[in-house]
Order: sequence, then C-alpha cells, then structure tokens
Amino acid sequence: MNCWEILALQPGAEERDIKRRYAQLVKNCRPEDDPAAWQQLHDAYEQALRYDDEDQWQEEEEEQPINMPRGIVYPRPVMTFRAPNTFSGHPLPDVAVKSEGEVTWQAVLDMLCEENEATPEHAPMQLSKALSFLEKKDLSSRMCFEEALLLYLHRVFRPLLTLAAAQTFRWHLVAGSRQPVIQTEINESCLLYYRIEKEIASYFYSTMSPSEELENGKALLSSYQQLQEDDRSHKWFKVALLNLINKYDLSDDYLSLIIELIGWSFQSDPHQFCWQVSEQFYVLFNLHKTGYEKILFALNLEQGKYQQSKKLTSYKRAAQQGNSVFQNDLGAMYYIGEIIKKDFVQAKYWFEKSAGQGNNDALLNLALMYRDGKGVNKNPQKAISLYLNAANKNHPLAQHSLACMYRDGEGVEVDDEQAFKWCQKSAEQGYAEAQYHLATMYIDGRGVDVDYQQVVYWLNLSADQKYSKAECTLGYMYYKGTEIPQDMTMAINLLKSAADHGDIDAALVLGQLYVHGREGYLPKDIHQAIAYLNQAQEGGEEQSAEILGMIYYQGFEEIAENSALSFNMFFKAAYAGIKRAQRMLSIMYMEGDGTDKNYILSWAWGIISEAYHDLESNDWLPEVRESLSLQDLSRAQRMARILKKRYQL
Repeated sequence: MNCWEILALQPGAEERDIKRRYAQLVKNCRPEDDPAAWQQLHDAYEQALRYDDEDQWQEEEEEQPINMPRGIVYPRPVMTFRAPNTFSGHPLPDVAVKSEGEVTWQAVLDMLCEENEATPEHAPMQLSKALSFLEKKDLSSRMCFEEALLLYLHRVFRPLLTLAAAQTFRWHLVAGSRQPVIQTEINESCLLYYRIEKEIASYFYSTMSPSEELENGKALLSSYQQLQEDDRSHKWFKVALLNLINKYDLSDDYLSLIIELIGWSFQSDPHQFCWQVSEQFYVLFNLHKTGYEKILFALNLEQGKYQQSKKLTSYKRAAQQGNSVFQNDLGAMYYIGEIIKKDFVQAKYWFEKSAGQGNNDALLNLALMYRDGKGVNKNPQKAISLYLNAANKNHPLAQHSLACMYRDGEGVEVDDEQAFKWCQKSAEQGYAEAQYHLATMYIDGRGVDVDYQQVVYWLNLSADQKYSKAECTLGYMYYKGTEIPQDMTMAINLLKSAADHGDIDAALVLGQLYVHGREGYLPKDIHQAIAYLNQAQEGGEEQSAEILGMIYYQGFEEIAENSALSFNMFFKAAYAGIKRAQRMLSIMYMEGDGTDKNYILSWAWGIISEAYHDLESNDWLPEVRESLSLQDLSRAQRMARILKKRYQL
C-alpha cells in the first residue's frame, strides 16, 4: 500500500488535509499499542508531506504494469476461504499460483480483496479491473474466480463488493450455481439493501432547509427503528446510509444530527452535556471510508467527543427560521434539561414564540409553567386561560388538563359538571387518559349519574390503547365481579397487560394471586408471586413490601427464610405506615433477627403500632420495657414522637 492508501486520501492532497487526517488516525493508532502500525502510519504521513509532481510521475510509472495483463509481479498468498470443507456445495479446484510472470485467477482475486479492503467504496472499478485481467483466461479460470469470490463474500462482509459482484455476474438471474444456498443468501442480502435504500433515499438531497433536515432526520430514525431486530438489517442500513451520504452534498449539521439521532453518539456525562461517538460509529470506517470521513469531518471531534448536542444545534437553526413546531420542541428541551442545562427563561421564550404562531402544544406548555410556577410566578388562573384557549381549538390534552383543574379546584372552584364536560370532549377525541378519568367519574358519580355500563365502555376504549390504569381497573372489576359479571380469564389477562405496562397496583394483585393460585385459572407459583411483588414494591407500592417481608420471615414452600431480606422489606413498609410491618419491625429489633438487637427502636415502633389500636402489639412490649432503663425509655418515647411527626405515622 502506498502512503495515500494508508491515509485514505487522494494523491496530491493539500498539506492541511494530510495533517488533519493524520491527527484523526493517530488517535486510534498509538506507538505503545502497535509500534509497527504506528511506524507505517508515520512513514506514510512523512512521505505524503514530501509528495511532489515528480513523485506522482514515478508512481504512475510504477503503477503502469498493474494495468497490463502481466501486471501482478508478486504471487499472492493463498487465502483461507479456499478451504473446500468450509462450505456446502462443490469444492473448488486447488489452483496454485504458477510463476511470478503468469497471472492466475487466485492472484487476481487476492488483489481484488486487498484493494477492496483498503478502499471499499471503489468496488465496481476494482471488480472491473480484476475481470480485465481474466479476459484472456480460459472459461474454467473465470468460473473459478466467480465461485471463489462468491464464497469469500459469504464469509467476509464486504457489502459494496457484494453489490457490485451480484450486479456484474447477474447472480439473481443465473440458475444452476454450484453454491445455490450461498448465492440465494447473497441475493437476499442485496434485495434487503435495495429495499432499505429505496425507503430512505427520499431523506437525502442537497440544499435542505434546517426544518427539512430535522423532519428528514426524524423520518430516517423511524425507518431505522422499524427494521427487524437483526444484525443483517442494521449492517445493510449502514451501507445504504453511507452510500447516500457520499452521493449528496449535505450540511455538517445534518450529518451530525443523523449520527446523534440514530444513537451512534451518546451523552457520556449527563451533568457535563458531553457526547461521545460509539463503537458502532467506528464500524462505518470499514464499510465506506469516504462516507465515514465526511461524517467525521462534520462532527469535529476532540478525542472522540463533542460538547454541544448536534440535535440541539439543528433545533435552534429551525426555530430561529420561524418553524413553530420546532420552536415548541426547543422550548421543551430547555424546560426538561436533558441535552442542555435547564433554562425556564429560554423555555418560556420559545413557547411564547411558538404559541404566537398558533401552536396549541406551546399554549399547553405555557399553561403548565403557570400552573406549576416554573420559570414564572405560579398563576393557576393564567393557566386555565391558556388551557381554555387551546381546548376551544379541540386540543384533547388541553381539554383533559382543564377538566382536571375543575375537578381538583385548582385556580378555580370545584365544578364537577365542567370537569365532566371537558373530560368527555377529550375522551371522545380518543385521548386514553381522559377516557380512563371519564370512567372514574361515572364510578364516583361526579358531574354525572353512576353508570357502570358507561364505565366498562370507556375503560375498554382506554385499555385498548394499553393505558395501564384502565387495564388494571377493568381487570380488578372482572376479578371482583361485583359491579359487572366475574370473568377470571379476562381479569388475569388485563392485569398481566397492565403490569407489563408498568402498573404497580396490577402487579400487587397478581403477586397476591400467584401466592395461593386460582384453581382453573392461575397456577400456584411463588417465584412469579415474588417477581410481581418485587415489581410493585420497586415502583413504590408499600403493601407489597410487607407481603414480601412475611414470605421471607416465615419461609414459603421452596423459598427459605431470609431474616435480613425480611427486615429490609418490613423496614420499607413500616416507614410507609403499614401497621403489621411496624409490629414486625418492633419484634425483629427486640430479637435481633435480621438486624442488631435494639430495645429503644423496638419500643418506639411498638408504641407507633399501638397508635393504630393494634391489640397484638402488647404481646412483647412488657419484655422490651423490662430491658430499658428510665433514660433509654425516655429516648425511645422521644424517638417514637419524631418518627410519627416525620413520617406522619
């Protein structure tokens, strides 16, 4: 390889380009890691800097024999893919390189593979050059070359060479191959590539506006996310992407945005707002060096990192050009503070700019700021005015938010009829949360008569959209069978779906059901019970922690006693006000079970348990009292008062 192939630059490149390229490559090729590779890179760099017209003339003279039939001077080593036992189908004849002056199909293939590894984007030209060497060879040699290339491409992912070979040899049209399975697999890969390329091609063209870049970037991300979750699809997506990037003159902002949206760069430190390119990004270098270099130049990395989100940069450009949707989105970025430091002043500024152009989402976000008092003085009346403005334009989320404020009396007197009116308007537009809340109003008779037929109707609509609270409520109604006919199959299915969507109340019910099972509907399964109860307690459902505490305290079937884990569960539930957990915590402190013995804390939790008129609390307290000095008793009573006040027990 000459210096230009090593640096992946065109011969005669400008000095600044040579230095920039060397600086990029040397970051990943350090002398302490690979001295030989570093020396080769350094020598190439020095040679490129000394390059002049005379060198170019000499290189052309040296390369001239390569374009002639006798051009391969040195025989190439036999490649490992020639081993016949590795593949299905017929083995290739073992053709050896004959002499230094004679070109064999094997030598031509070796040359092709080596050149393609260096510059994969030149695959069509490289293949054409290789075939020119075989023009005067016999048919058998040409067929061996084609078959060996097929086998090589099956083993090694050389996508651009695969596409060039499949098109040149018409593998999709030719039948009777000696390697039919491999040929079919390669044809399928090529079809996958063309399908992906066709799907995303419309997102690439020159002279995009900032708004078009964002819209195309989001559409490209959607296409990427919809791909099959398999390695092959993602590989060919990268190839199609790089080919299109190489084809068009695209802005640095768009190229950088693509990398960040797809996830080939990530926020390495959320507190410092610093981004780092991923390993997936570096893979692009081996697929299409020119396309990779265009992206690398656009990112302007420093030690593989950059400081400001490329996504933020694109949104700023689009917002500054007056796009109301992206103005609102930019405001949300400042409000949330994930990819930039929170700035409520900037959030309000962009929300107001967007709302001034009639964007209802921005009106909603401004209302939220006034409702919660973030970045502005809290003003529920102003929030209601903004919600009403958007609600009158049939914005379902604004209608639902307005209903909640009337229901809760926030910034206005409680008005169940107004709450029902706006909630119904939102629900009728298909907003799942409003459909759920409308059902609860029919349950409670707020603003409307109690009507369980309407309850089931609206809960079903909401549950169909996988709104977990609706699934849980409807599932529990089928489980209890009081307001509607009992249906255990429907109940369990709905509760499982709700739990899968993160509902902790559904997880609690399922955990309790699995402890003892439900004959004919649900098997007894303590491991499933623990899994659901853990999901519930990790989500903040305290009763599940108390149930887990009892399971580990007593042991249950194949679950052994675990005092330490039991104590931790009781501790969590006790501080949440679960009285049985408070009693158990007192007992475990007294006995030193799962924790160190502590009579002061045992007495304190015992007193708290008594405050709930728990008659069983007296069983062990006399023993605790006898173990306390007057000073310790005073400390225990003071501790109990502190706990009651702090945790409102």
